[in-house]
Amino acid sequence: MFPPRQFILCSNSTETTKFSYHHNMALFTKAAETMGALPQKYEPLTGQQDDEATQQDSLVFNFPRDRRTLRLKIIGLGFCLGILVATFLILIVVGLILSSVVTHIYPAAESHCAPGTEAVADLGHTAFGLQKTGPFTCGENADEARALGCIWDVMNFAWEHPDCYDAELVQEFEALGPWTFYHSSRADTEVPESNMLSVIPDDQVGDHLELMWTDRRYHSMHCIFAAKLVHRAVERGGKVQGKLASINHTNHCAMSLQNRDKEAVRWMERYHTVVPLDAIVTRATVQYPTC
Repeated sequence: MFPPRQFILCSNSTETTKFSYHHNMALFTKAAETMGALPQKYEPLTGQQDDEATQQDSLVFNFPRDRRTLRLKIIGLGFCLGILVATFLILIVVGLILSSVVTHIYPAAESHCAPGTEAVADLGHTAFGLQKTGPFTCGENADEARALGCIWDVMNFAWEHPDCYDAELVQEFEALGPWTFYHSSRADTEVPESNMLSVIPDDQVGDHLELMWTDRRYHSMHCIFAAKLVHRAVERGGKVQGKLASINHTNHCAMSLQNRDKEAVRWMERYHTVVPLDAIVTRATVQYPTC
């Protein structure tokens, strides 16, 4: 602080006025010099500091807008994920529904053989496939088949449910007979000699529980009959029994008609010639397929 001074100002004195003016100016000058010598509390901002401050102000100013943008992105991502999850679940449900429908329309076919016997591949009776509807069964023996209303089909060598029995086609192929079946005295399933065979009466063939034998011609006609039966069922929207609905049976018959099946190969290896149509080389077992 400056020491107090007393000034006498007289408005009418010019000298006094000049003294006061110069004295006051000296005091202000000295005060300014004194203040300039004191350390300053704050330093002036440099250009870099000014830019940083401006940037901070900008960040603070833009924060609410950036937060809104981030929130919108999160909402959009969640919405997209929700759509993907919903689509995936819908596909699973549709797949299960279609699987259930297909299983209902085309259940797996079953083959029921007579007790104590086995299906014979030479007639395609080991083929398992799909059937159009059902399953309607014909039991496991001739008595059960008759009780269930099933009909003996000599061309398929099987008891057929009425829905799968084509009476017109069966009659057509029966007329191409006679079809003779034999019982062999041999214990094994090798091709028997003629003196080992005994004819089975026609009215007893469907009741026979053991392995039977027939000629090559029947086997070929059975394959032709099966192909026509399936085609007629498709045209009429009818039903097809289990073994005929299988592609395995169709493939088997294709090999047979080309003389490339087991019967033909065995005959060729033994006699070095094509198997004759009258050769008794075809094995047969009564079948009870589903419909």
